[in-house]
Amino acid sequence: MWGTNSLLYKSAGWLEYGEFNDSRTRLYDYEGLLPYEEYREVYEELGVSKVQYLLLKSYNIALDDGIDARMMAALADAAQERSRAEATVWERIGKAWEEYSYRTLHRVDFPYNYVVIFLYLLVLVMCLRRRKAAGTLLVLLLAVGRSCIWLWLILQGRYPERVTVSLYLTETAVLAGMCLQMTKGEVKKSGLVCRILILFIGAAVMAPSVQSGYKRAVQQTKEQEEWEALQAYMQAHDTAFYFLDVYSVVKYTGMQYEGTERENHMLLGGWMTQSVPARERLALWGCDGVSEALTEKEEARLVVASGLEQEWMEAYLEERAPGAVWQETDRVAAKNEGGTVFIIYEVIKEE
Repeated sequence: MWGTNSLLYKSAGWLEYGEFNDSRTRLYDYEGLLPYEEYREVYEELGVSKVQYLLLKSYNIALDDGIDARMMAALADAAQERSRAEATVWERIGKAWEEYSYRTLHRVDFPYNYVVIFLYLLVLVMCLRRRKAAGTLLVLLLAVGRSCIWLWLILQGRYPERVTVSLYLTETAVLAGMCLQMTKGEVKKSGLVCRILILFIGAAVMAPSVQSGYKRAVQQTKEQEEWEALQAYMQAHDTAFYFLDVYSVVKYTGMQYEGTERENHMLLGGWMTQSVPARERLALWGCDGVSEALTEKEEARLVVASGLEQEWMEAYLEERAPGAVWQETDRVAAKNEGGTVFIIYEVIKEE
């Protein structure tokens, strides 16, 4: 896999994008942005303007070519230095242990954490009653191993639900398998009870996931109507090119760089920013960069969800196109009641 990846993406454009994406991931997913007002001197020392900070904060980093891999790596380094200066390694480990203990014993990860605790106790009791020293040691090692994994995730500051739930499900499967293995071949009442317990535990673990998944699917279907309405509008007005504010469309699903069609829209941020496909799409519209397109091209439009108009919009024009203003040209809404309304803007310059 590594060799194939290196072979297919060895061009200068893809290598540059790889460096950019690595720095972006480290900054956003692990270190985080420092507050501008509190760390103004740090930003000034790194040559990061207030407008660039606002673009970074809003994830619309494609609007400034100056926001490159070097800048984001420097910002990540600065955030890491500040976090390490505020607490020693042992203090950070202590705080991570407190959070780990709280998540394990309280309802933060309910019902998964309680199911795992029950299974640990069940397996431990079964090993002790059967005088299985190796099994008892294995349970203890599993507990130590899972604690190390959780502490590492908390220290990294990156443990979304898709990661934590996967850990719980894996742990549940391993412990349930140990229970079944120890009762294998038993016809005693205890063996039957253990199997029934495992079935109930499986149902308890899966029920919340199925229920929440169903609710999310229903909600996603309604939300997708908003995205489809916006797509239909952009296709119907295909002489314009639309730049999408990241926060305004982040909740929708869909391929942003699908196929080779001359699609007339792109995100202002995200993991494909500065990639070869993103640059090729801009080139099809005769643009070298997003900033040039948005402020110089008459057919360029900005799409922002109503209520999400942000500070960066005015600050950006003041710096890049003094005297210009954002003018609303249209609004797009789906038929679902109370849904998102998208506002279409264009840049109007003074005559």
